[in-house]
Amino acid sequence: MTEERPDAGPAEGTVLPMWEEPDVVGAFARWHPAAVVFYRPATEALLAAAGVAPGTRLLDVGTGTGIPAVRAAELVGPDGVVAATDPSAGLLAAAEANARAAGAGNLSFRRAGAEALPFPDAGFDAVVSHLGLMFVADLPRALAEVRRVLCPGGRAAFLAWGPYAENPFWTVFHGLAKRYREGAAAEEDQEVETDPAPEEEPDPRHPFRFAEPGSLLAALRAAGFADAREETRRVSLRLPDPEPIRRFWLDVGRADEDLPAPRRQAFRDEVLAAYRAFAAGDGVELPAVFVVGSGATPSAPLRPRT
Repeated sequence: MTEERPDAGPAEGTVLPMWEEPDVVGAFARWHPAAVVFYRPATEALLAAAGVAPGTRLLDVGTGTGIPAVRAAELVGPDGVVAATDPSAGLLAAAEANARAAGAGNLSFRRAGAEALPFPDAGFDAVVSHLGLMFVADLPRALAEVRRVLCPGGRAAFLAWGPYAENPFWTVFHGLAKRYREGAAAEEDQEVETDPAPEEEPDPRHPFRFAEPGSLLAALRAAGFADAREETRRVSLRLPDPEPIRRFWLDVGRADEDLPAPRRQAFRDEVLAAYRAFAAGDGVELPAVFVVGSGATPSAPLRPRT
């Protein structure tokens, strides 16, 4: 077994710049209370796929504001432990605050990228990543690190977004933002700027990296996971009111900044109305499609490093 690695922070160039922007970190921190409720069906599916149970030693990679880690700390109970990592210092600070507020005494945090986890070999029974694996810079290396820290027979599970077109959480806001930008440009008799064709290979780090069926499964198999599986999960995401969704997108996307004042308010009103169209019972209910991938380490111990 190797010695535990010191915290060195993520390697340069491995973290998307947005995760270090104070405005983005603040938006995710404010969104957290609603996101815990909103993502609950997906979070539960992820933890179940990893076999999280009382007494489990769990690692949460790319914890963000701590949604899966805090819930996992409840599930593993006093006989289990949860460690959580994230490359963003700001998000990690938000996660620590959320853990303290939840009274999660069996939960600890380390700043690290997925490509270099600061833990010894075979130290965890399970590893999870909640909407985080899509953003790693070096996917094979990150999955190799997950395998390394898993004990023989341990299981890893990863949650990712399914197809963009089947997730109104995304399409509603971005569709309206595009329409309003085009409308504003037309009023000013300007052309809407479009991204030029990339000259180099596009950055693979984006929310829909594993939306193509079989792509996450292929990555897990290539990384050497045994009993690799991929499942499409269709769930309903609920909130009492859609205002937190609108606020989140306005904070993160800042799509209304360049709109004239009258159009800006109309855009904000229309976003809220569009999400309220998903009314169900005492709140709103958005259909969503996620991908859950999982795999196990071989039962035999990994070969010692040379």
